[in-house]
Amino acid sequence: MKKYLLLYKILIISLPAMSQVTISSGTRWVNSGNVTVNLQDMDFVNNGTFSPGQGKVKFIGNNSNGLTGTSVTTFNELEMAKSGSNTLVMFSNVNVNGRVNFVSGMIDLNLKTMTLSNNAILNNESETSRITGLKGGEVVISTPLNKPSNINPGNLGVVISAGSNLGTVVVRRGHKEQAGSGLAGSINRYFNITVNGKKAANATIRFKYLDAELNSQDENTMTVFQSLTNGGSWTNQSFSSRDAAANWVEKTSMTSLGLLTLSNSIAPITTRENIFTENNSIETSKRITVGPNPNNGNFWFNVTGIEKETVATLYTIDGKIIKQLRIANLQRQQMSGLANGIYILKVEGLEPFKIIVQGNRNNNTTTNISNNIPPIKN
Repeated sequence: MKKYLLLYKILIISLPAMSQVTISSGTRWVNSGNVTVNLQDMDFVNNGTFSPGQGKVKFIGNNSNGLTGTSVTTFNELEMAKSGSNTLVMFSNVNVNGRVNFVSGMIDLNLKTMTLSNNAILNNESETSRITGLKGGEVVISTPLNKPSNINPGNLGVVISAGSNLGTVVVRRGHKEQAGSGLAGSINRYFNITVNGKKAANATIRFKYLDAELNSQDENTMTVFQSLTNGGSWTNQSFSSRDAAANWVEKTSMTSLGLLTLSNSIAPITTRENIFTENNSIETSKRITVGPNPNNGNFWFNVTGIEKETVATLYTIDGKIIKQLRIANLQRQQMSGLANGIYILKVEGLEPFKIIVQGNRNNNTTTNISNNIPPIKN
C-alpha cells in the first residue's frame, strides 16, 4: 500500500513540471492487484517494461496526449475518459488483455496496431467516443471460431456466422477509406478477415458501422464490397439485408471473406471483349475513368476501349439530365462548376459511374464542359 501511495504523491507533486510519465529503459513498472492509474493530460512513454497486473490505466483531462515509447505496452484495461473530442494518439503499438473502455474522447491508431487478446473487447464505443485512424492502423484479434453463431470477435463490429469450423480467424478493423479497381470510395471502416486456410462456406457477416464513419456514403443504398487482392480490385457483393437506423449491412452465403467494406459507389466496371488477329487474340477492355472522385465540382473523365464516338450522359441522382455529349476513345473531358451532390455518368455499352461532388463552397449550378470533339452531323 505504501508503494502505491508513494507513486501517487510523485505524480501529483511533479504534475506542474511534467507533461508525461516515462518508464525509462531498464526500468520495470509493476501494478500489483486491481490498481487504477489516472493520467491527467499526460503522455505515456514506455521505454522499459510495464506489467499491468489486473489494473486499469485511465486517460483523463482536457487535452490530447500520446502513447509512445520504444517498447510495446500491454494494458489489462485501458480507459478513455477525456473531455469532448480530445484524443489519445498512438505512436507505438499496444496490446490489451482485458478491454478498452470508452467513456469520452477518441483513440487515433495513427498507423499503429492495437492487438486484443483472445477474450479482450472494445466496450461502449459511440459516435463521440471510439477508435479512429483515417491515415491507417488497425485493431486486431485472433480467435478460434467453430461453427460460430452471431459471434462478434472482440466486439469489433463484424458479426460472423458459419455452419462449419473456421479454425483460427484473424479479424482486423481499420478506418482508412478504401478504393481501387471496382471501388471509387467507401465508408471510413473496413474489416480484413483471414480464415485459417479454410473456406468460409455459406458464411454470414453483419457489418456494423457508426454514422460518423459514413464518409458521404448513403447508408440507404450501401452494399458489401469485397477484395481478395488486398485492395487492388473490388467486387460488389450486394447485400442480403440492411438497417440504416441500426447501422448494419448483412450478407449471407459467402464462400470467402477477405477485405470487406461498405459503399454505394457505382465504380468503373470493366467490360472485356476479344479482338482476334490471324495468329492470336488481343484482349481489350472498356472502362470509364474519373479523376478526382470525390471532387469539389471540378473533374475530368475519359473512356477507354471504344472504337467509335459514342454518347455520354450526365444525370443528377434523381434522373435529371445535366449534359449529353459525344466522346471518342481516350478523349479527356474537363468538367467544372457542379453543385454539391451525387451524379451519374452513363456511357453507351458500359455500367453507370457515380460521381460525388462535395466541398464546393460556391455550390452553384453552372456546369462547364470542355469537349474538343465537334458534334457529329447526322
